[in-house]
This record gives sequence, C-alpha cells and structure tokens, in this order.
Amino acid sequence: MACGIHITDHERALSEAYQRGRREGHSGGYDSGRSTARQEIERLQRRVAELEQHLDDAQRYYEINGDQVVEVGKYAYRWRGQPPLTVGERVLLPENWVSQMTEGRGTFVGEVTRLGATYRGHLSTIVGRARTDRS
Repeated sequence: MACGIHITDHERALSEAYQRGRREGHSGGYDSGRSTARQEIERLQRRVAELEQHLDDAQRYYEINGDQVVEVGKYAYRWRGQPPLTVGERVLLPENWVSQMTEGRGTFVGEVTRLGATYRGHLSTIVGRARTDRS
C-alpha cells in the first residue's frame, strides 16, 4: 500500500474491506466463543443438578424408628402422628432459639416442603398439624 496521501481509490477500498473483514471476523469469533462457552456452562449446570439429585436420592431417608421424616423449609423434622404428612401441609413446629427471635415464644407454623431428608443429625419432632380455616 502507498502512504495515506498517495493511496488510490482502489487501494483505499481494499484497505477498508480488509479492516471491515478483520473486525467482522474478530466479532464473529468472539460471539461464537461466547455462545459456545454459554452452552457449555448450561450443560455443566444441568449435569451438576443431575449429580446433586442422584446424590440426594442416594442419601435421602424417609423414616426413623417408625417416625416419618419431612423437610419444612430447609430444616428436617420427625412426625409421630397419623396419617402421614404430605407436601404443602401446614404444621406446628417446636420453639427454638431462632424462632424465639423471629416468631416470638411458643410454637410456630411451617409448611412441609419435601418428604424425607438427607440431614443426619438430631431432628426435632413436629408438635402437630396446624389448624386451617376448614378444620
């Protein structure tokens, strides 16, 4: 190419086409790389979720010495009553140090979010079913 002063129209068009091609190629490669990375992230997130579910299923238990085990929110509890609890049922939970600060003294209401648990420590016992407008 000639210097910028002595460049011909053809050389100018050729230079601009080269620069445009370079920009578009770079941009296209960048977009393609981002898309591929996004797809790989989504694939890995799905795989992690599958493995977590598999691990959860392998470790989840539903009974301790005849008591049903359920999760209420992120905590596990035992239920000694009949009939067994179902997901969505409202229950009375025993007071604990956290509930004293957030709910006040005494029992408080929670909702069964999942049957069984993976937590292996001590479980508090559900006090009873919460009264609803229908009962």
